Amino acid sequence: MADGNQGRVGVVVITHDPRPIDTEEHADLLGQRGEEVIGRVLARHQRRHVPQRGLLGRKALHLCSRFQVRDRRGNELRELRHPLLGPGRQPPQRRPDRHRPPELPVHQDRTAGAGAGAFLPEDVADPTGDVRIALDTGRPARAKHLVDHGHDGIIVSGTTGESPTTTIEEDGRILHAVREAVGPDIKLVAGIGTNDTRTTLELAAQAEANGTDGLLLVSPYYNKPGQAGVLHHFKQVADATSVPIMLYDVPGRTGTKIAADSYREIASWGRVVAVKDAAGNPTQAVLLRELGFAVYSGDDALTLGFLAYGGCGVVSVLGHAAGNEIRAMITSFLAGDITTAQKINTQLQPALAAVMGVPNYGATTAKAALQLLGVLDNRTVRSPLVPLDEEEYAGLRAGLAASGLL
Repeated sequence: MADGNQGRVGVVVITHDPRPIDTEEHADLLGQRGEEVIGRVLARHQRRHVPQRGLLGRKALHLCSRFQVRDRRGNELRELRHPLLGPGRQPPQRRPDRHRPPELPVHQDRTAGAGAGAFLPEDVADPTGDVRIALDTGRPARAKHLVDHGHDGIIVSGTTGESPTTTIEEDGRILHAVREAVGPDIKLVAGIGTNDTRTTLELAAQAEANGTDGLLLVSPYYNKPGQAGVLHHFKQVADATSVPIMLYDVPGRTGTKIAADSYREIASWGRVVAVKDAAGNPTQAVLLRELGFAVYSGDDALTLGFLAYGGCGVVSVLGHAAGNEIRAMITSFLAGDITTAQKINTQLQPALAAVMGVPNYGATTAKAALQLLGVLDNRTVRSPLVPLDEEEYAGLRAGLAASGLL
């Protein structure tokens, strides 16, 4: 983080080994895959055939600079680093011939001297069907609001961002707009999860080409593959990208829980570095951490529980309205001030109950909270979701006020 931000209280990520990865060692991984990504992206955007190989001449480098994809031998290469593993953690033992990806990164905050963690909200989607209009106004302002209120990074096109109702083209334009709004220092993680592997691969390639720092990959939903199918889906994505991946386990929405044995298999791949766990069992963080994953709570109500079992942070819905407070809670806990962390958590309970207490919580309550805070001028959502009615909106206002957020 730039020195101008040193006055912000927050969570730090300790960089155990910030040296760049050896570009010669990773030439094949970065070069060949980069060429394939470039070919797909240019073919789609320019609507003409582009060869999948041999693109990295002078002309290709010029064209590819639009997408922040770079040279095979390290010139202007995307910044790849060794894993940032958090306090007291040792790198998982890998076979020496494996390429090790960087950890899902969040921007570093030097204002706190001890502890490590991460706090990421899911950016809410644009209310209008015309993404061209919405991207010019609402989303950049929302992204800046999140950055200015304690967040280490932003999940773009997660389910709170209404990703089931946005097109592939819109997802790409949204990511580009958010990057322009927040600048290069704030880390962005692109949601790419669908229940169709081909679509997920296309979203992953598009996100990588548009400069994402990480990918959020949820288990396929509704078609409910078994563990072999879940692993097959994840492996295809992991093999197709050079970007670090955070898995999202939310069986209440997908109908399938990622099994412990599946996590053990996934840990051997190296590409998946983090888990957003919304399976409701904080004790699982012990196993996941032993396997080398960074563990993020996927449920605001269980954040302290995950931290107690070795988690490093939260991917938050409540954070849209309580960014600074949640950041202070995590910072206090990781610094050993459990009493203060518990006090903040208790203070936030009315707001949490209000945000999560309606049948269609998530995007609807996040947008309504931002409207109450004056960040948005409406709370419209895309069908089949419907905005909070007046009674629900009043209940949300009361909950936020009771927690001191209004």
